[in-house]
Amino acid sequence: MNQVQVDSNELFAAFEGNNLANHEWSSDWENQRDYKTKQWKTSGNQKDLTSLANHCLELSNHSSVSESNELWIAGQLHEMAAIFCSLQTSTTEDLDNAWIFHRLALTHLPADAVDAKATLQIRFVDRILMAVKADGNDVLDKLEAIAAEAREASELDVRNHNLKSAALKSLEVALEHALGRSRNPRTLEELIYVRREKLKHLAAKEAEQPSKECLGQYRKLAMSLQNLFKLSGKVESLDEALSVAYKSIPTGVQIGSFPECVLIASILIDIGEQRNSITDLNKAIDLLNEWRGLLTTVKPALALAMVYDPWARALAGIYRLTREIHFVLDAIAIAEEAVTLFPQFEYGALKGSITHTLLLLYTKKYERSRIPEDASKGVKFGQLSTEFDEQSPEQLSEHRGQLAILFQKMFGATHERKYLDEAIAENRESLKLNGESISTRHNLTNNLLIRYKMYAAPGDLSEALQHIEKTLTTQGHLPSNIGNHESTAAEGYRLKYEASRAEKNSVEADIYLEKALRYFTDSAKSPQNLPLERIRTARAAAKLLGHRSDWNAAHDLLHEAMNWIPKIIPIHMKYSDQRPILEVLSGLASETCSAAILCGKVECAIEDLERGRGIVIASRHKALHDLDTLERTCPELYHSYCSIRDQLLGNTYHSSDKTPDGIESLLSTHSSSSIHLLNTRMQEILDAIHATPGLDQFLKPIKASEMQELCGRKTVIALNRSGFGAHAILVQKGQIRSIPLPSPSPPGFPDFVENLEAGVRLMERCIHPNEQSTRKWDLSQNPQNMLLGLLTILWYHIAQPVVTELGWDPPSVSADATDLVQLAVSRQILWLPTGLYARLPIHASGRFSPGGHDNLLVGRRVVSTYISSFRMLRHSQAISRAAATNLDQGLFLGMPKNSKFDSPRYLRTATQEAKEVIQESKAIIWKILQRPSRNEAIETMSTSAWLHVASHGISDPGEPSASHLLLEADDVDQDEDDPQMSGCLSVQQISDLRVNHGILAFLSACSSAESRVTRLLDENLTLGYAFQVAGFAHVIGHLWPANELVCPSFAGYFYRYLTNYGPIEHGPDRDDAIASCVAHATVSTIVAHDCLQEPLFWAGFVHIGA
Repeated sequence: MNQVQVDSNELFAAFEGNNLANHEWSSDWENQRDYKTKQWKTSGNQKDLTSLANHCLELSNHSSVSESNELWIAGQLHEMAAIFCSLQTSTTEDLDNAWIFHRLALTHLPADAVDAKATLQIRFVDRILMAVKADGNDVLDKLEAIAAEAREASELDVRNHNLKSAALKSLEVALEHALGRSRNPRTLEELIYVRREKLKHLAAKEAEQPSKECLGQYRKLAMSLQNLFKLSGKVESLDEALSVAYKSIPTGVQIGSFPECVLIASILIDIGEQRNSITDLNKAIDLLNEWRGLLTTVKPALALAMVYDPWARALAGIYRLTREIHFVLDAIAIAEEAVTLFPQFEYGALKGSITHTLLLLYTKKYERSRIPEDASKGVKFGQLSTEFDEQSPEQLSEHRGQLAILFQKMFGATHERKYLDEAIAENRESLKLNGESISTRHNLTNNLLIRYKMYAAPGDLSEALQHIEKTLTTQGHLPSNIGNHESTAAEGYRLKYEASRAEKNSVEADIYLEKALRYFTDSAKSPQNLPLERIRTARAAAKLLGHRSDWNAAHDLLHEAMNWIPKIIPIHMKYSDQRPILEVLSGLASETCSAAILCGKVECAIEDLERGRGIVIASRHKALHDLDTLERTCPELYHSYCSIRDQLLGNTYHSSDKTPDGIESLLSTHSSSSIHLLNTRMQEILDAIHATPGLDQFLKPIKASEMQELCGRKTVIALNRSGFGAHAILVQKGQIRSIPLPSPSPPGFPDFVENLEAGVRLMERCIHPNEQSTRKWDLSQNPQNMLLGLLTILWYHIAQPVVTELGWDPPSVSADATDLVQLAVSRQILWLPTGLYARLPIHASGRFSPGGHDNLLVGRRVVSTYISSFRMLRHSQAISRAAATNLDQGLFLGMPKNSKFDSPRYLRTATQEAKEVIQESKAIIWKILQRPSRNEAIETMSTSAWLHVASHGISDPGEPSASHLLLEADDVDQDEDDPQMSGCLSVQQISDLRVNHGILAFLSACSSAESRVTRLLDENLTLGYAFQVAGFAHVIGHLWPANELVCPSFAGYFYRYLTNYGPIEHGPDRDDAIASCVAHATVSTIVAHDCLQEPLFWAGFVHIGA
């Protein structure tokens, strides 16, 4: 405890040397005090203590004591206060009495006895701190009062310099005690101020060489600054902490003592984790490694363990940034080596920290491996971390909180309720240990809401709402890294709103609807939230606004959310890299579009829809958005923009191990203060870019007016469906309008097709009957008939309303080539399907009644083309209209059977198809590559205007960017990352190609226009669209596994009709010709094979283009 370095005789000068006004009375009083003190110490009786206290009170109130004896009286009263503080079992009443006597003592001090007052206050603070430390009731209030007393002493204008230092030291100790109880950032900030003041006093005395005490004070200040970052998220405090920590190293010493080394390494790790700096993390590792080398000779267990703990944490930080699993494995090895040292030392807090680190590491390993053994080890170390002594309640609470997170991840991987129950139990225990932990309360609330939504336990919702209310009442003290507490509160209120509505309690439902809307909206607009969280909460708010039919407010929120899309556009294409981002963005554009239509903003609707499509494809090809221009024009702004964008994404797309809780991990990457700064910086950079000549439209969407110009003589039909309704937007030169689409289930149709999702499942059953996911369906009904039923539904739902709106009645012309060419000019539809619509063969829809084709799209001579976005339409038109010298150059890639050996890669009809193509397209000079390797295909493709591929195509059901064409695998063309992909030309590789003036890529391959990942349908990650991105204006592909016998004849018909046109130099004319020839080839194939009632053979062929 603090010792005041002053001459205390001054305090009792009156008693020692001065005459009292009534010396006889004072002697008698002293005799009685001594007697009562002895009697109390002998008996330990409360009655005797009360008698002694009353005797002291008589002294304070005695009328015969003059003013000259006030200092002596103050001393006697102070001693009585000290007696109450020194009781072995001080009660709240005893401590209250101590305060009473202390304050009485201060009232008896003369006004000019400043040093005496400071001395009494310092001594009282030191003594009562010992008593309060042992007392368990209202500790925080008492500690704050004690700190106030010490603060007053430190502010007194004392003559004795040592008194000032002693007062600051007492205040420092009092604040340390208060901070240990409250974790209040304001208390910590005051403690930092006090430690800075102490350093000033010490520096004044030690101008040359800092003393050991001064170096220790630097270390304490650095630790406080580091803790301030942990409590409040103030990143700047870490920079000061590091600077101060280096000052704690004695002059002339390079590495510093062991405590300074560990402290500096710990701060470097915090900086590295906060700023995503691998450099700082490696600095920490280098420093710790140097000390490990010094310790290896003597091998002190405790010191080595203190090195291993932060070392493992630094490696875990590098893993978070690189997602290279070997860093986790290295960290586990180091931490487990530290565990082997446990029997050699007794420091329980360090053992708890190391086992907690192992809990974190095995949690990260389990995220990647999903191996139960990793989870079991994590649980073992998590439970062990709570068993060691010398740990504060806050530390134990943190251990249990992290254990709850591991159980939550186990639940996410297995969907076994027992793990969710364990997570909630650990959250509750953690909250008991530290009721002030907002993060623990937040996690508990989330888990309760998950269990309520999955298992409908009413008690969970009630408990979650209680925690929400508690959290919101302490908003002023919320740690800044909990940026999504408002969205959690909103989700709880939303669930309560739905429950109240189900109970028909309209009054209560309205109350909770208002609360949910308030907090969802606040979260969506908060600059402290990451962009993805703002988008998610904006969508949730819009859905609730839809219940009120407040479409203007819903659209405003969603439109603002859409503005974030170009700012966070990612640069990698793998689905595993993009999942946390794309899952939040999936369907956003459709919802925004629907809301715009419902509030009468049709032009805004099509612009919103355009902004949310093909995000990955556009980012893959810089020419498809403005980054290419920015990089060439302003390299510095380009790099600044990319840096801020990547930080706003929290590096989430650099991982190959994305899990369903990726969003939660993302939200914890930055503090809200740093997020606010990043958002502000992003806007500043965008303002600078827009002010640059030629870049005023940077990342701004295509305007509706430009879309109309891109249509030319054609009509774009954007098909949009969301929870707000289904609409078709008709875009023509000069006008944009929308029509509602009726229910996709017409009256009298089979009940198993109730909605669009069921229609897609039906098609899956038809086209992939042998896959595990479709085997459970009853396929007793002919798949051809089932597909006919789906096409009928699409007629009623989409085609009939559209052609009726366009006024396209069945023409009275024959189905010959001339008619189709004429109609390609006036009746060509560019279908722009969104979401599940992108899976469906809309171009083949119709009523297949015997005896007439009036109710078929092909019967109405409508020429159908598919586009993924207006941006891609503009891209294709630019390619088509560019001057080219290679119009007669063609490349045929075929995988015919080998006479020597067979392989699943080979195609039986590839040779026949090559003959058909060459025979029917004599104007094209074909280069034939039989069984080419991937490298051969890539090398020859870039200079070919025409490309025809006769090969097997594979649509990957889980990773669309891995969908591929099967080519020949040779020794040179090996894929080290994935040997199974050797000889495969994937979507990702194709989209990286740059073809000069490609006219057409004809993909006579299975599933070359198919994407099977529902949440990525708007990304158009198919082989067909990849070839369009690579530089082919037109692509012909197939929506499902193609029939090998039909493909050669379809290709032959197409090239025959194209040849009949003669040479076409003008790009737009060539566009019309290619589109009409696809339609004509479809009709001819139907006629030649008599397969109108067998749509699996002909309806899969699609044209993608300009």
